[in-house]
Amino acid sequence: MIKNYILTSIIFLFLGCGGTNSEPTSLSSITSNPSNNSPLLTGQEYFFTKNDNATGRELWMTDGTEMHLVKDIQSDTKSSNIRDLIAFKDKFLFAADDGVHGMELFISDGTSENTFMLKDLEPGSNASYPSSFTIFNEKVYFTTEDALWCSKIFHFAIKL
Repeated sequence: MIKNYILTSIIFLFLGCGGTNSEPTSLSSITSNPSNNSPLLTGQEYFFTKNDNATGRELWMTDGTEMHLVKDIQSDTKSSNIRDLIAFKDKFLFAADDGVHGMELFISDGTSENTFMLKDLEPGSNASYPSSFTIFNEKVYFTTEDALWCSKIFHFAIKL
């Protein structure tokens, strides 16, 4: 499994981020683009990105009765470009741009107060572009890229 993950990371390095910036497809009143923005179903809650034109494309959730903004990560009308949501234990990880640090690693439990940048992996405004999230042996593995597009592999574990 690790060999497959490393191969995926190498392919990512040469092929780039993939996806498009095209308009999302509609699912009832929820808009999301699964190939880019990785909607996530956790138990009874569905997390997704949505652009409401007031906050840009940000993290939203619904329990099937109503939907609401979880957090405006880049707090203006610019989008935080959330990508690659992955459930891990009782939280989820994703990549987002807060407008200060570039695209970095974020964590959430689905509440605004507990949605934050976990680590600035490429310090300052240089983005680390975390992606290719994979769970193996109770850890989340992912790749990042530095300013020279050199790929690195990290892992993350949540202690209970």
